Amino acid sequence: AAAPDGGILHHTPTRNPEGTSMIRHAARGGLLFALIAAAVSTTAYAQTGAGDRVFYRDKKFGPVPQTATGEVKEGPGGIKVVSAGKTVADLSPADVIKIVPGSDLPGLTQAVIFELDGMENRKEYAKARKGYEDAAAAAAANPKTKKYVDFRLAILKAKMYDEADDKVRAAEQPGLIQALEGFLLSNPKTWEAWPVGRTLARLQFEKGDFDKARRTWGQLAKNADLPKDLQTEAGLNEVDNLIRAGDFAGAAARAADVAKAAPPAGAVRDRLAIYAKAAEAGAGNPATGAAEIEKLIAASKDPAVRGTGYAMIGELALAAGKPRDAMWAFLWVEVVFNADREEVGRAMTRLTKVFETLGEADKAELYRERLRKFRAAA
Repeated sequence: AAAPDGGILHHTPTRNPEGTSMIRHAARGGLLFALIAAAVSTTAYAQTGAGDRVFYRDKKFGPVPQTATGEVKEGPGGIKVVSAGKTVADLSPADVIKIVPGSDLPGLTQAVIFELDGMENRKEYAKARKGYEDAAAAAAANPKTKKYVDFRLAILKAKMYDEADDKVRAAEQPGLIQALEGFLLSNPKTWEAWPVGRTLARLQFEKGDFDKARRTWGQLAKNADLPKDLQTEAGLNEVDNLIRAGDFAGAAARAADVAKAAPPAGAVRDRLAIYAKAAEAGAGNPATGAAEIEKLIAASKDPAVRGTGYAMIGELALAAGKPRDAMWAFLWVEVVFNADREEVGRAMTRLTKVFETLGEADKAELYRERLRKFRAAA
């Protein structure tokens, strides 16, 4: 994990191809990535005339965004795209990237919709932001248009935030978090609640507000309009943040609750076992937890589960006042067991804090910059 001279080794993140849930783990930041990667021209949109255009992920095609065109029907569990009376796509909120309306919205013409989307695809973010802000002011009276514009604007701001330097991020962070919180409060039962909630929880985590991140995940976990697998994933992240906040009793209770609806075997169960062991050790003697978690890591062949295990070893080391041990654990997540991109981001965030605690300001600064580049590349 670390070079003999004390330098940090660079790495190339790996991808775990096993199953849709792992694809979603690996694409945590994929909403922001695909707003850029799914660059289809404004002219192409205008020529289809066949309805809304939905950009989404499909595990068969890896990171390449797919599209479906037709009438979008939103309901519990996600959205359906219907064309000529047939469902051409049935999508989970975790797989939807964006929807570009194929007709005017009240107060927002199709031409402006295409123009703003084209700006994003061309990475003209400042121009697109100004355009969405103008559109938001003009269309505030219509709920459907307001939801569309507020979502696109919030996610665009998050992308710009991720690419900005520390000075800009410090100025933008409060307003961005407020915008995401406001959207989630106003639109709790829409497909956009999932990508907005994930982004909000991640920003709260990076800020060190683990309790607020836990509450955001808790809101998603209780959202009956989300698919069961996403509710479960939100519950797992709720447990994760309880442990990082030092609420080990609360983490144990929540893990037991999530386990009631969890599959009998697989990655979810393995992660729950790691969280339960981390909560038990944290409530007792955090210094003794690593050995037991290492046994669970060894028993799993899933690199994402192993990443969770080393993340928890790192948290227990911090709780035991051993930041150097925590450093090694988080480096295992970043460099070796890096199948889950969001777990890697969390590890890099914690490494920044660890190096600050160790008084190694140069490495803390290095990790702040590496984390910025990591998020910007998502």
